[in-house]
Amino acid sequence: MNFLRRIVARKKGLYNEESSALQQERSLCIQHLRKLFLEFLHPPAPLPQDQQDLKIYLMLPLFLKAFNETDPGDISEKFSDTLQFAGHTSTLLVTEVQRRAANKSKLDASKDVIEYLRCHDSEADNRGWNLLLVLSILTESDESVIRCMLAPGLQSILVKCMRLFFSLPEHFIEEPVLLQIKTVLTATLVKLCNHTETALQLIRTDELASLFESLTQSVSNRHVIWRNSISEVVTAITRHCFTSEVIQYIHQKSCISLSLANIQQAGMDDPLAVVEMFVTLMCVLKDSADVSPVLLDGFRDCHGYKFLHGTLLGFSTKASVDDDSKEACRNLVILISSLVMTGHVQLLPSSTISTPFQTKDQAHQLEAQCATWRRSRYFLMSSSKHWTWTCPSRSSL
Repeated sequence: MNFLRRIVARKKGLYNEESSALQQERSLCIQHLRKLFLEFLHPPAPLPQDQQDLKIYLMLPLFLKAFNETDPGDISEKFSDTLQFAGHTSTLLVTEVQRRAANKSKLDASKDVIEYLRCHDSEADNRGWNLLLVLSILTESDESVIRCMLAPGLQSILVKCMRLFFSLPEHFIEEPVLLQIKTVLTATLVKLCNHTETALQLIRTDELASLFESLTQSVSNRHVIWRNSISEVVTAITRHCFTSEVIQYIHQKSCISLSLANIQQAGMDDPLAVVEMFVTLMCVLKDSADVSPVLLDGFRDCHGYKFLHGTLLGFSTKASVDDDSKEACRNLVILISSLVMTGHVQLLPSSTISTPFQTKDQAHQLEAQCATWRRSRYFLMSSSKHWTWTCPSRSSL
């Protein structure tokens, strides 16, 4: 027993020594980072732009050593210039991507940008990769830091990068490296989209409409990862940024009808890909229903229920001979079942006999329930020409 205690104590002592050494190393990195950034902000003489960029690149490895795998709250606490640092690093990425994409074809621009952002064997060539990692860490900070990152247009340039990578040639870059870039790039933009201000900025630059266009775009298997990334971004917006302004923008830009047209144009050669497109679209409709019925009504007006019915029939005819169609058919039934119940609120019985409703809120609950019945009716009517069904009146309830 004493022998085991000595082993445990020895291991605990080694762990404390390692932890202390790591903290000391982080502290030294922060001190050096402060010194370099102070020199950057207040140089003895004006510096040309390339020298300013070089100074920022030299600070990136120090920032990563100091704050990688630490509590996000420690960044602003231990590095008081975080706001300015976030603004300068975001501006640098925007400038670098714009410089590589300007006056070039989509093919050439996509190759230049991906080469800049990828992780290289040499640390000297990892400027873009280090910058992307730093921005990913900064996106976990508070709202004030996020605003500094959004000011130069970081959210728009990340969206443009994702859309640009649809033009990457096959086998231009190794798949593990591509997945590595995709993971960090997507996580960075998704974390930005946890803040309402990001969606509002995407509206001002019209990038939100381009996200919906790319969401249902027909692409090769090699580029599906970027469509999945855009799906994650759109889902983050629907979960955290669905204000009435965002919903009205999506409605005015006809994003729902455009998405349905793209899905229809893609055909049924890849059933599972079609269902993936529908999944995100259904998330948009369901999340918007909590704020406004505008998008659900727009989905009805552009014959979305009829299109769902036709797609389901198309999958069912192939389900007996094609496993993908069978799986797609099953998943689409689940999606439709969820969609027609969107907005449904259980109507509780009144405790008094004299009044049918206790409060006005319960009347609103009934209206929401009737809306659910109407959506069920839309889908059923599109399924059969002879089906007739009416929403129950309040008196019948």
